[in-house]
Amino acid sequence: MDLTGQYDALLADYRELQFRVTRFSAIEQQLINTRNKLDDELSYYKKLIDFNSRTAAVEDVNTYLTIAVDAFVEIFESEVVIVAIEDESSASKHCMLSEGTSITEADRDRALKALKKISTFGCSGKAFVLSKSNLRELNAYCECSRGVMYYFRSPDMKYSGYLVAMISSNNALQYTSIQVSDIPNLTLFFHAVESGIANRIKSQTISQQLAELARVNLEHKKLSLIATKTKSSVIIASAKGQIEWVNQAFTKITGYTSEEAFGKKPGDFLQGPLTDPVVTARISASLSRREAIEEVIVNYRKSSEIYYNNLEIIPIIDENGELLNFVALQKDITNEYKHKFEIEAMNSRFALIAEKSKLGMWEWEIDSQLCKWSDTLVEIFDVNRADIEHDYFGFWFSRISPEFIGPVRESIERLLGGLEEYNELELKVITGNNGTEKVIKSLTVAERDNSGRVIRLFGTNIDVTQEREFEANILRKNTELSKINHELDNFVYSVSHDLRSPLLSIKGLIDIVTVDTTLSSKGKEFLKLIGVSVSRLDENIKEILDYSRNSRLGVEFVDFNLEELIVTIFDDLRYSTGNPIEFSLNIEGAALIHSDKTRIDTVLKNIIGNAVKYLKKGATDSYVKLKVSSNDSETRITVHDNGIGMDEKTKLKVFDMFFRGTNQGAGTGLGLYICSEVIGKIGGRIEVESTLGVGTTFSIIINR
Repeated sequence: MDLTGQYDALLADYRELQFRVTRFSAIEQQLINTRNKLDDELSYYKKLIDFNSRTAAVEDVNTYLTIAVDAFVEIFESEVVIVAIEDESSASKHCMLSEGTSITEADRDRALKALKKISTFGCSGKAFVLSKSNLRELNAYCECSRGVMYYFRSPDMKYSGYLVAMISSNNALQYTSIQVSDIPNLTLFFHAVESGIANRIKSQTISQQLAELARVNLEHKKLSLIATKTKSSVIIASAKGQIEWVNQAFTKITGYTSEEAFGKKPGDFLQGPLTDPVVTARISASLSRREAIEEVIVNYRKSSEIYYNNLEIIPIIDENGELLNFVALQKDITNEYKHKFEIEAMNSRFALIAEKSKLGMWEWEIDSQLCKWSDTLVEIFDVNRADIEHDYFGFWFSRISPEFIGPVRESIERLLGGLEEYNELELKVITGNNGTEKVIKSLTVAERDNSGRVIRLFGTNIDVTQEREFEANILRKNTELSKINHELDNFVYSVSHDLRSPLLSIKGLIDIVTVDTTLSSKGKEFLKLIGVSVSRLDENIKEILDYSRNSRLGVEFVDFNLEELIVTIFDDLRYSTGNPIEFSLNIEGAALIHSDKTRIDTVLKNIIGNAVKYLKKGATDSYVKLKVSSNDSETRITVHDNGIGMDEKTKLKVFDMFFRGTNQGAGTGLGLYICSEVIGKIGGRIEVESTLGVGTTFSIIINR
């Protein structure tokens, strides 16, 4: 065997074996590397799964980003991590978190601008390795040697996101360099973070929209409830003015149902002949300009009855400037307008009364010192308005007579100080240019605000000069008349007494002569006639004395027994006539009364005397019945007889002076007139009922 050949064969086999071992080692290393890579990817997926598990229940975006930053550092062993979310609709809603570097609130906007600039080098939704120029944009926040960035944007949600992982220059050897091969895993994580952010922002947005929708629905319910329940009519019309909806108040006010009103324009069926065309023209012009307007307009109900409508129309315009609807609010103010017309009519009548009664009115504002006078007041002071317009109050005060200045100042101070609500004064003022003095009656009233402070004085002045002169003249004449009446009373009293003395003497002489037996029957008849005339004259004088005494003497109330008084009068009259008379007295209650005894005696003597005087001649059943009854307020004395009575015509005049209803009996016609005057003096009254040929009833009512 050739050893050389064997050696060569063995050497070739050895080399082949060595080559195979080398190839096996390389394959083994590849397998180890693959296993390590698979282990790394498995660890990455585990960390990614753990990240997703930890954030599954997190709803808040900021909390989610905080966990994402920590996971970013842990999963990719990055030294510096920056995560930023930019809300394109509001600068105040930006969010930026960082790890391994400090970005202050003041640097946030500049850092965000740098990230936006770097993002232009990549594409949305793809990770890319940062170039040196990209890294220089972030040098202000971190000196980095290498890094990777992921940028994404959500057009529908209007926000952008930036995720950056970097390694600083100082610590580059301690961290594994980020390679392009790492991009797929990074992208997977970035997609997960982008999806997580999108889900949470959408969730928050949806929650906010739901909350806003709930709030809007609640507002709509409130508005709907208000529109439905309000007493004001509500109309919603289209942009063309056609009615789309009305509330119940509309039907109640107008009488038209929603079905009857739907599709119509309000003016087509609510307006009529009394609707002011000027008002409708103003409304149309405002609506054509899409302007809100408020007017008072006359409308017609379905029953053709008019009503005054306070109308407010509001155009509803969307954010694009498109006219959507018109909303009309209508309030029936008919009652208010009726009151307004009544007040205006009353004010007009009051102004007319003030003018015709010469009532001058004024008003003084405390704060502004502004004073106003009516034309009548200017006329009372006899001045030209132009001469005093600058200082009405000062002019008025300067024209007060000196003796009244003090009281006027005091009255104003009391009003301003809250001691009085109003006061009345009568004072003298100097008017015109010739110094004419007038007497003015002044009423001043204070008007106060809610705190009680006086804000205005207003009042009236009326010229009472003529009235005071007239009153002074009346007082002077009354004084003179009182003196004359007193002298007349004295004269009547004196003459009456002087006349009665000779009359009584004559009566005495007649009585003496008539007993003379030598006197002829004819002479006795003449003497009897003389006696009757003397008695009649004496009665006249006594009545004149009663009348004079009643008018001259004051009332004197005393307690006295009415029964005793009446019995005495009965005794005096019982035998004054030849006919038999039945006198009776019935007293219900106490006989003691409180009144003027002298005047009651005069009245009863007259009335009972008349009952006796005017009894039927030749009657045998004549009577005079008295009844006295009392209560808490009055005493009633009834005198009833069955004499000749009176007809209706006589009864109406029976209390007139000098009236005589019959020639039966002597009389002057003063008796009942005096009775009426006497009873009136003590606050009582006399009533009479009578039937001709049947009898008469007098009722004397005396107030207790």
